[in-house]
Amino acid sequence: MGRFLIRIAGVLPIFLVASCGGKSSMPRLPIPLQTFVLHDILGGAGGRAIWVKEDKTAVLQIVTPSKDGGGLVEKRYYFELTADEFGGMEKMAGTHRLLEIKTVNRFGIPDEAHPIILAVTKQGDKVRVSKWANDSNSDFDSLYAYLFSLCTVPKGKVPEFDGEFNWNWRPNGFDSPF
Repeated sequence: MGRFLIRIAGVLPIFLVASCGGKSSMPRLPIPLQTFVLHDILGGAGGRAIWVKEDKTAVLQIVTPSKDGGGLVEKRYYFELTADEFGGMEKMAGTHRLLEIKTVNRFGIPDEAHPIILAVTKQGDKVRVSKWANDSNSDFDSLYAYLFSLCTVPKGKVPEFDGEFNWNWRPNGFDSPF
């Protein structure tokens, strides 16, 4: 009897370790966030960036080529997300393993988009993950789709800035995405 218990005890840790690998079907907990950012701006085409703090204040940049062909211009909007929108990102961050995402590191193709997602958890952990548009990563793509859905100008909002786009600008309290 003693040998049998020793064998089971020896197998149990191996079973537990083996059962923890890979994607789990168990639901993942939301990740409490201090800040999160989607930066999806392409040099020649423009794009969008949204910067959000834990108090739900958001800055949305909409960047387009200038009408005279002399670079990029942006409109910057300041507004607040709803509690559901902010909480949705925390849920998505947990469900889609934001802190664990691994993407392919390669050179891009000319004019290929390269969106960047940045986040800082309430515990102070920082994550920066980016992906080339032609690559596939279901977790990144789901997070990107959610964040891009937040990149809509609220009705009646007018830009608080309308002018030349500056790659180095960011709201106070945020790290550079580059």
